[in-house]
Amino acid sequence: MTTIMVSGAFPDRLNRNAGIVDSVVRGFQEELSETNQVFKSYYEVLATDVESLKPDLVIIVGSAMPDLTEYAVIRKVCDKTDSVLAFWALDDPYEFDMSYKFVHLVDVIFSNDKTAVDYYFSDKVFHLPTAADKKVHYRDIGNGEQKDLDIFFCGVGFPNRQQLIEDIEPTLLKHNCLICGDNWNTDSCPTAVNRRIETKEIADWYNRSWITLNIGRRFDKANKRFKLIPSTPGPRTFEAALAGTVQLFFLEDLEIEEYFEVGKEILVFETPTEFSQIVSELLENSEKMLNIARASQERVLREHTYTHRAAKILSILSENHFIKDDKL
Repeated sequence: MTTIMVSGAFPDRLNRNAGIVDSVVRGFQEELSETNQVFKSYYEVLATDVESLKPDLVIIVGSAMPDLTEYAVIRKVCDKTDSVLAFWALDDPYEFDMSYKFVHLVDVIFSNDKTAVDYYFSDKVFHLPTAADKKVHYRDIGNGEQKDLDIFFCGVGFPNRQQLIEDIEPTLLKHNCLICGDNWNTDSCPTAVNRRIETKEIADWYNRSWITLNIGRRFDKANKRFKLIPSTPGPRTFEAALAGTVQLFFLEDLEIEEYFEVGKEILVFETPTEFSQIVSELLENSEKMLNIARASQERVLREHTYTHRAAKILSILSENHFIKDDKL
């Protein structure tokens, strides 16, 4: 029997993405047989829970950025209980400089970003992208009868996103669009509104949109040491696909081709002219959009859920002898 404990990297009350921990827990529950045990813990009580339940594997998921984060006590307890301690960093490379808080304390590190892996300079670090959760993000596509938005984007108005939206504004103004999130300059981007959509509602908005814009962020909190440029798409790429929308991905790195087939499961653009042409062609062909959305959703169900990521974690731990096979 294997016992696994999953916890956030800092208190849930401070974490907008605390739901990812629940998704990881479900992923392990789906991957493992019923004879195994998977528990959710919380940052504030993790050391106590580890000492009490003595899990084979402890996975801390999230960000080490907050000032209050400190993992030495958890390391000490894991030594006492002979538990393997892993950290899944979800904010590389934007917070890469904060890795000093855990890099020497944990047994194994998983990084959400492929570029960042090489800069840990360690053979105990592995690339592990984020994913989607069928329970949270899956929506039926049907025949698209629920789709009442042409183009949708939700995210913070970071400068790179602001500039791109300004560049494609002439096309957006021709269609029924919603560009929303925090910190948008609505004077220069009249299609944008400063409106936050709750995490639990975002999949519904993807599902009702024919096209969802995918624009990565360029906003570092702690990335001064190497000034790393992110390469791996974030969680919303997988979440939007599972919710059943066509994604128009602003192409800055070719790594997206490792997760989706360009042209069949996801569409990419590099210039405002390309964007305008693709949007015009798509919105005149609902069947093509439905086919792309279905193909994208099916790809996530085959390869990019948290159940798949849980399987990958267990495979890496076994292959690299972090944990004994009889414990998996």
